[in-house]
Amino acid sequence: MMASRRQFPSLSILCAFEAAARTQSITAAGRELSLTQSAVSRQVLALETQLGVTLFARQRQAIKLTPEGRAYADEVRQILAALQNATAKVKDAAARSSSY
Repeated sequence: MMASRRQFPSLSILCAFEAAARTQSITAAGRELSLTQSAVSRQVLALETQLGVTLFARQRQAIKLTPEGRAYADEVRQILAALQNATAKVKDAAARSSSY
């Protein structure tokens, strides 16, 4: 049985976290996602609050993934890639079927 959607972080929060984890920068993640640094920071904090886990160690103007954050980032990255692939397959199939 599928868990309640409220138990899952939103896609926008996961994308913000993944970008920050990959770039190791809230600012770079914001640039990549066309969001402000503050917006990305709030999304990451909301995710940490929702999970009850610290995902980044914050040091002055830098962030570094915690071991929990690194493990979660790896999982999230795989899930986002799978979602991207599934979306591309559906769009390709739709394009093929509409060209008949």
